[in-house]
Amino acid sequence: MRLTRRGWVVVVVGVSGTAMAALFGARALNAVVFPCVVALVAALVQVRRIDPPTGRPNPPEERLPG
Repeated sequence: MRLTRRGWVVVVVGVSGTAMAALFGARALNAVVFPCVVALVAALVQVRRIDPPTGRPNPPEERLPG
């Protein structure tokens, strides 16, 4: 599993929010950090539960027009 750019932004916001909460007080920053953690956990659960695709692409049949 690889994170997209959006996923990395969520990780950076969550980590920086946690660091700022530790340094300056957690009251207001918990409103940002907790949803980030919930979103990452929900995405991880969804990705882990999906089976990988097993189908093969079918090339179009060669036919003459008309």
